[in-house]
Amino acid sequence: MSIENNTIHGICNLDGAVAPIYIVGKHLPLFRGSSHPDGHWETAPPHMRNQRCDPPDGFKSEYSVLYLAESEVTVEFELRRLTSVKTDRGEELGRSFQPGRQATLAVHLSKGPIAFVDVESPHLGSEYPSVNGGKDEIEKWRHLTQMVYRKLKAHVGDLAVPIVGVTYRSKSRGCNGRVFAMFAEFRDGALERGEPMPFTVDR
Repeated sequence: MSIENNTIHGICNLDGAVAPIYIVGKHLPLFRGSSHPDGHWETAPPHMRNQRCDPPDGFKSEYSVLYLAESEVTVEFELRRLTSVKTDRGEELGRSFQPGRQATLAVHLSKGPIAFVDVESPHLGSEYPSVNGGKDEIEKWRHLTQMVYRKLKAHVGDLAVPIVGVTYRSKSRGCNGRVFAMFAEFRDGALERGEPMPFTVDR
């Protein structure tokens, strides 16, 4: 069942700015793949934080992000194990194979309800920078995530459900799965750690 059927969408006021959120329920699986021994649970070191929601240049040590996905298939797309290829017959899917560097999968479970700010929502407050195309799009994503992080740290008072990161639709062609970028400092309180295992479909 899609995680979309197991989430609640809402709006909260985060340090004076509107933040649309996805609330993920207790014991829902969040998937992470890696070809590094500790990569299923640890985040990239500062010099390797170059993904969509990592800190902007000049702020790489401010925080780190653990990228999770709603399904095994979404992880495969994000790792480029699974790709969408245009052929004469239309779109087809293909799997890549990298000898000696095959990723494994870990399934972490949410310890309780947790929330992620939907950084693509049309209801995102005007206080946040836009990420809709344009020059240096990835840097805009990073600044947007940084602003969410800083507003989360500055927020005074308890939230009904703890916000632990941001979420967006995968940008891999052919994939409409959802990615959850969790700020690593909330990881231990938010997730029950899963053990690495082979992907269901492998070669």
